[in-house]
Amino acid sequence: MTLPADAEVAVAARTGYERGDHVFCCALTLDPPLTTGAVPEWSLTVSAVEEVGWVLEHWSVSQNHLLGVRAFPLFRRRD
Repeated sequence: MTLPADAEVAVAARTGYERGDHVFCCALTLDPPLTTGAVPEWSLTVSAVEEVGWVLEHWSVSQNHLLGVRAFPLFRRRD
């Protein structure tokens, strides 16, 4: 069974948190066509990571080779 992207990231975030990692970073991609407005997939992913115990600290975004958007959120432990 393949997990949705936000669930896969949440599993990796929980693993890192339980391992005692100090930071967690993942990659999020939004492929064209790009529109203005909310990005529910990214919202779900950020929420899933924060539920594990991480807090969003930095956010870096760039254009990918397909003219889409790639984001790299960096999370720190809440505790």
